[in-house]
Amino acid sequence: MFINREPELSHLEEEYSKNTSRFVVLYGRRRIGKTALIEDNFLDFWFRFVLPNRSRIEMRDTLDLLDTAPKVSWGNAGRKEHFAFISKAGFTGKAVELARDNGVILFELKDMEKYFG
Repeated sequence: MFINREPELSHLEEEYSKNTSRFVVLYGRRRIGKTALIEDNFLDFWFRFVLPNRSRIEMRDTLDLLDTAPKVSWGNAGRKEHFAFISKAGFTGKAVELARDNGVILFELKDMEKYFG
């Protein structure tokens, strides 16, 4: 149960119901229920949130994502998979190379406004 989260939930439901690909960023202060809001209301939506104990996303993070995603039960055999990383501190050269070779999209946090307004 969420208190005073109706506008956020309504917006997420509206985006989720559209018949096109959507990329929605949910952000805010720590410990206010962002993850729980998604997990409790969007059962067939899978995401992975990782905060590495280092400054940049490395190749092993990309490998882990590509290895883990096929094991998730999506409930949609015809799904189209898209992978992306958002990093505040950037990416190592090997991570960029692996992402490029496997169709993983990389975003630096500072560029998010440029792409998504």
